[in-house]
Amino acid sequence: MKRFLRYTATTTVTAAVALGLATLISGVLGSPSADAQPQPQPQTAPPPAPTSNPGAASIVPGAEAGSGSAAGSGAGSAAPEAAKPSIVEVPCDGATLASSFNGVVDGEIATGGVVKFTMPPGVGVIPDNASSAGLEVKAGETHCLRFDKDGTFLYHSPANQHGAITARQWYDILVNKQVEDLKGGNFWMPKAVNLTADESDLMYYATLGLSAFFFFGIAGAIVYFVIKYRHRPGHKPEPSPAHNDALEITWTVIPTILCVFLFYYGWNTYVRVVTPPTKAVEINVLAWRWNWQFTHSNGVQDSDLHVPVNTPVRLVMTSKDVLHSFYAPVMRVKQDIIPRRYTYAWFFPTKPGTYRLTCAEYCGTNHSQMGITNDGRRAVLVVHEPGGYERYLADKAALSTQLPPEQLGKMLYEKKGCNACHTVDGTPRVGPSWKGVFGTVVPLSDGSQVKMDENYITESMLFPQAKSRPGFPPSMPSFQGQLKEREIAGIIAYIKSLK
Repeated sequence: MKRFLRYTATTTVTAAVALGLATLISGVLGSPSADAQPQPQPQTAPPPAPTSNPGAASIVPGAEAGSGSAAGSGAGSAAPEAAKPSIVEVPCDGATLASSFNGVVDGEIATGGVVKFTMPPGVGVIPDNASSAGLEVKAGETHCLRFDKDGTFLYHSPANQHGAITARQWYDILVNKQVEDLKGGNFWMPKAVNLTADESDLMYYATLGLSAFFFFGIAGAIVYFVIKYRHRPGHKPEPSPAHNDALEITWTVIPTILCVFLFYYGWNTYVRVVTPPTKAVEINVLAWRWNWQFTHSNGVQDSDLHVPVNTPVRLVMTSKDVLHSFYAPVMRVKQDIIPRRYTYAWFFPTKPGTYRLTCAEYCGTNHSQMGITNDGRRAVLVVHEPGGYERYLADKAALSTQLPPEQLGKMLYEKKGCNACHTVDGTPRVGPSWKGVFGTVVPLSDGSQVKMDENYITESMLFPQAKSRPGFPPSMPSFQGQLKEREIAGIIAYIKSLK
């Protein structure tokens, strides 16, 4: 009886102490406080570029089929801009060079950059096609050429050496870089670049270490006792002890203390990672099968996430179809994105670079292809150098007003995720291909037919289930309210160009 009372008293006192510590810690921590986080000045985005039609209806690409909504005849005139040459020769004296190439080489530069071509004696370069017109340097000469438009410009030498210069917007060069996650880190995870990630990493390693210690300790003790006290001839079993106060107090008190400290540091870290600072750059995130859309404060939209360095970033996220999950490994941020409600995440990037961005929740057949571009690149997280984020917002906003409709539509085809369901080479995917369909009569699931024109394409983007095509699942989400009128015209112009 005395042993029972002694054991009961020990466990009661231990439980009371643990409960008291937990209550005290919770009281000290209190409610989450935004003041606990760094409070740098927010980065302000430049105002949106003025448009000639601010109240334009919105739509989005990637339609399956439909007819009916008025879209206008589409593309507007691109003749003035199309007449401008893509490659212009400029004086080398005083020119700011983006790069220098000797001989016939492959290279990549930012659109608008000047390249100095130096040809050795006997080696000149000649453009391969009309789109590369202007990329011509005679043997033994030096010329400076400015590339004013995006594209891949092919050229060759009389000796049949071939080269290519790819011109991209400077921010597109960043998203096409190799992701930093794959360059460093360790066996467990990539090196964190989030100011608050050190605490969660410490908790992870501490829990992992404790688990390993107790697993190997307990497993080792079991193996040892099994061998030491195994049945052998000449050995009789000894009576088992019924009680050991010291042992029972030890295995009750030590785990309780460990649990209390794990609770303290876990709760403290949780409060910090779920409470964004009061001043943070806010970005809206929309997920759907199978793409991301990130909308910034000046209205710029992109399928890659661009953020400033050394500034807190708050994400306001929702889904238009099924459950998704935003996961940036280097930021140690993973948050489910749920249809018809908003979820939130935040991080404080500390190192510029290009990092992985994935969907960590199975969202359907092409889950593994979430955010894949037409050239096979996956959507990424870009942390800009100081001042780079503001420049990105301004240049991106200006680009949408400068591109000819067809080029704008081609850009939106990738940035809005149309390429996840629709090809431009004639092969069907989740949805029908866009190649060679404009102006044709296409069948509908109800047995009727409709002409593939501007109205049909527009309705397909706004109300994709209104006139679905046979043989394709009615899974396309509506893009209503997500594109300006000029962008709608650009998509139509791009589909028209796919002969």
